[in-house]
Parts: sequence; C-alpha cells; structure tokens
Amino acid sequence: MAFKRFEDVWDFFDFWKRGNTFDACLVFANAVQQRWPDDPEVKRMITKIKTMLEQNLTFFRSVKVEVMWADDFGWWGLMALNARKLLLDMAYRQWIWFADWFDLEEYEFLKKLSTDGALVQERPIAMFEGSAYTDKIHPPWAEGWVWTGDQGMLVAALTDMIEVKEDLAKFIARNSLDADFNTNTFETEAKAIIQKIGKGVQNGLIADADGLIREAPCLSSFGPVHGGDYLAGRGIMMRYLGSAREKALLGVNLDEAVVKTAKAIWETRNPENNQFQPEYTTAENDKRYIEQFRELWGLADDTQKWELHTMPEEHKIGACQAVGMDMIGAAIKTFK
Repeated sequence: MAFKRFEDVWDFFDFWKRGNTFDACLVFANAVQQRWPDDPEVKRMITKIKTMLEQNLTFFRSVKVEVMWADDFGWWGLMALNARKLLLDMAYRQWIWFADWFDLEEYEFLKKLSTDGALVQERPIAMFEGSAYTDKIHPPWAEGWVWTGDQGMLVAALTDMIEVKEDLAKFIARNSLDADFNTNTFETEAKAIIQKIGKGVQNGLIADADGLIREAPCLSSFGPVHGGDYLAGRGIMMRYLGSAREKALLGVNLDEAVVKTAKAIWETRNPENNQFQPEYTTAENDKRYIEQFRELWGLADDTQKWELHTMPEEHKIGACQAVGMDMIGAAIKTFK
C-alpha cells in the first residue's frame, strides 16, 4: 500500500528530490523483494519500477545539466559511475579530507554528545585565515546544525571504504602516497567513527519519551527556506543505517526504534490514500525531546514541526512517502 501511494506521487519535476525519493523506492523494493520474492504484488511492484526507471531516464535527459548542483548527481548515480573509474584516488582523497576534519577539536565536524557518541554537523565551517569554509551566507549556516541524513550517508561511505581497503592500500602503495598507511589501522579508525555516530544516533536522535526516531531540533532544517530539502533526512538516515552492512558495524541496535517509528508513521497516515505525513509524534513528547537534545548537544531550537508552506504540494507528498518507505523498509529488515 505504501508503494501504491508512491506510484501516484513520484512523478514530479524536481531534480534532487526526484532522485532522492526514487532512491528510497528502490531500497524499499529491494527489502520487500528479499523478504517476499514470490508474492504476486511484489512481482507487480518490480515490473512497475522498471517502467518508472525508463521514465526517470527520459526525465534525466531532459534537464539542463549546467544549472544543477553537482552533488545532486550523486542521487542519480552518475557520480557513483564516475567515481568507479577513479575509485582508489577519490576514496583516498575523501578519507584524508574526512580524517582531517575528524581530528579537529575546535570546529568539530564530528561533534561529541555530553554522554556518549557523536553526530556529524551539517555544513562544516572553520573560521580562520586561509580557510575555504568561512562563508555563513552562501549557503546559509547555523551553529550546531545537525541533519539526520548526514549520519546515514557518512556511515554508508565509510562502510564502502572499509570494503575496498585492500584495493585502497594497493593504490596508495603504487603511487607512494603514504608509506605509513596500514589497512588494519585504517579499518579500526573507520569503524570507531561509525560506532561514534551509531551511539550519537541512539542517544541523540531517538526520543527517550516515546522511542521514536526524530529530526534534531534545528530550525535551519525545519524552516521554510530549507525544510523542503531536509524533510527527507529521517528516511535517508535509516535507508543506510537499516542495511545489513552498516548495522553490523554500528555497535548499537536501532531495531526497536525503527519498528516503533514505522508503526507511528503508519498510524498517522491518511487512511484514505495511505499518504504519510511530515510529523508522526505528539507535541508533548516533542517538547520533552527538545530538552533531551539540548542537554546532550548544548544547543536546540524549540521546533519539531515542518514549515512547508513554500514547498510544492507534489514535492511534499512525494518526500513524505519516501520517508515512510525508507522507515518501513528498514523495519522489514529487522525481521528474522
């Protein structure tokens, strides 16, 4: 039923959101197909998705590439295809960039919670002479900004890099890039970061009040300027953290929160058309969660309601449906 509703809302004109929401659809379909491979409705869904992919190819070819943000192509797979041609070089340079940020104490790209764990800060900024990360306007920046989607994507990227560690080592040795590079040390460091994020998600992005997965209470994510983009974050996070590869490395078990959240999303849907909603929590529990996050993080805004009045309706319902499908897909993967 979740996919049937997605069939009605996915075909809209927005390059980033269309790629992102369809990625949610594919991950959801993969989870369902693995669980119920012989179900007639699942087979119908897979057949329909093939047709949808053909439509997406036509859409992709119709856009003006020169006006799109470069990172948007990652959602469509082109960046992944290009990365494959230069995998070991791009992976190494990406690791060095991230490793430098992880070591920073003053700017804390990976900021620690007051208890245990850490979360990736959105749009890192470092205010010192010579830094390329000082502009607070283009794009807008806010202190303490956390987005759920970043947590899942970084864990997925690090997991991918661990899987290619042997090829990475060969590339580094062949090009004499780092005489001290050691695959075991690299894997240990990467896993430690993944586990910090796992703990950060468990402690900071799951409400003690109701056990539901939340968006961090940052006005920058919820407000009318960026809310339309950041709305999808909770689903994006669990699209990756709910996968078997990442779950094996997280060091925490998020299954109960995933199942509870999927149930809450389902129970707050519009039963007439199975449309999922931007919010699936109560105001009372929202307030308690904000205080929880503020104590852990040191900063929080009094918000848990999405300001989406500037977002086209078709984009909103597509993004909301994608969040639900991501969460339900993650819940399906908890079944033994």
